[in-house]
Amino acid sequence: MKKCVLFIFIGTYFFSGIHKINTVFFETWSSGLESRIPFVPNFLRESFTYAVPFLEAIFGIFLIFTKTRKWGIWLIAIMHTMIVVTLLFAGSGYIVFPLTFFNIFVLFYLFYDTSKVKYPFTDLKHVKSFLIILLVFILPIFNFFGLYDHIPSFSYFSGKHEYCRLYFSSLEEAQSLPADIYKNVRAYEGQYYLDFNDWASKTAPILVYPEKRVYLKIQEHINSQLKHPNTRLEFYKVSGK
Repeated sequence: MKKCVLFIFIGTYFFSGIHKINTVFFETWSSGLESRIPFVPNFLRESFTYAVPFLEAIFGIFLIFTKTRKWGIWLIAIMHTMIVVTLLFAGSGYIVFPLTFFNIFVLFYLFYDTSKVKYPFTDLKHVKSFLIILLVFILPIFNFFGLYDHIPSFSYFSGKHEYCRLYFSSLEEAQSLPADIYKNVRAYEGQYYLDFNDWASKTAPILVYPEKRVYLKIQEHINSQLKHPNTRLEFYKVSGK
């Protein structure tokens, strides 16, 4: 069981880093750090921004080997601490705190003593090990080709996925919605829309599952509430951090 958990951590940090190697993440992260910690010299903020994806992937690799695992655990703890501090300065992003603290606790509690779980890719006789390897090392690769979802690919904070807004043709169309939906309609420059991510966070509260088929299904549901639906979807990218 511990070996399976370790596989999940290795895949999580490795692919979470690899998926962040994209322009949207670099631009959004850099902008976020500028607003959160403007007192830090720009050179250091920019250097950290471009280093994050590679560092995170390397930390995941460090967890594989007993000689580097303790380094990996400490570096992951430091990385998470830095993220938490920047979020505290920003006064937002608290939703990630529980998982952040849980990850650090589990890594120290289960794997800091490297004698308990040695090199994890040896003695893979149990079918659970192969299923975990499939889920956390093989299937995430297909995300690069649009064939596997972002969340199970550890790509949720990469900035690669798209969020979505549904626009109404008029205020009258929006007002014909049931009251529990209409209260989430937003107005901007004469346009009326539902931001699916905003709507999800206020009702569940969770972030929307970021896949186009989900957005189309929500649009289908909204349209079913309208007599003469004339809605349209608009996609946009925002990094989760």
